[in-house]
Amino acid sequence: MHPRLVVFCLLAALSGGALAGDYQPLDEIRRAAEHFVLAQATGKGRLEVTVGRLDRRLHLPRCSRPLQAFLPQGSPLAGNTTIGIACPAGKAWKVFVPARIKRIQRVLVASRPLIRGSRLQPGDLEYAERDIAGLQAGYFTNDRELAGKILKQAVMAGKVIAPTMLDAPRLVRRGQDVTIMAVSEGFEIRMKGKAMMDGRAGETIKVENLKSRRIVEGEVVAASVVKVPL
Repeated sequence: MHPRLVVFCLLAALSGGALAGDYQPLDEIRRAAEHFVLAQATGKGRLEVTVGRLDRRLHLPRCSRPLQAFLPQGSPLAGNTTIGIACPAGKAWKVFVPARIKRIQRVLVASRPLIRGSRLQPGDLEYAERDIAGLQAGYFTNDRELAGKILKQAVMAGKVIAPTMLDAPRLVRRGQDVTIMAVSEGFEIRMKGKAMMDGRAGETIKVENLKSRRIVEGEVVAASVVKVPL
């Protein structure tokens, strides 16, 4: 090779290296986005952050000050989102980095296919790790919360149990004999009655006082027990 050509190639290589050093490393931008999420995200679950790759053709001037990360307006700190990274000095620039934020937690799922109208039993449930950031309908982490609940829909094995799938059991049924309980400070009166409608815990229903034949409204407080005001 001609000596002049060798010198030219060497200079070109050195020039290219110098220019590359003037650019902000893309991995540093990605790390800044990841550190921001880990510092800002709070709440339940094990945090897992995946920062998307940037186009290698992106050439941003190296920042002389620490990079600043921010959450763009409208971007959630969960699920698929975007993190902003900015250089506040010199030739200021701003870039947006895609990211996926997961919150992994043990939640209750169906251990087998469950039919609509069935009452949940301990053997119907098991724990599994899920990304709770995507469980918009809600979830449960304590099986005691589900004891005796009735399914409003069929549920496939492995599906997360959500509050919208459940109905509280009826504690009182229409035509059933009930105890009417009137409580005031220092004393309690109990009377026999008959339910005029179905009721779940906390619901207000009409009951008939079998002695006076009056129909009154009261709150279902337990199985076959309705509390009425004095």
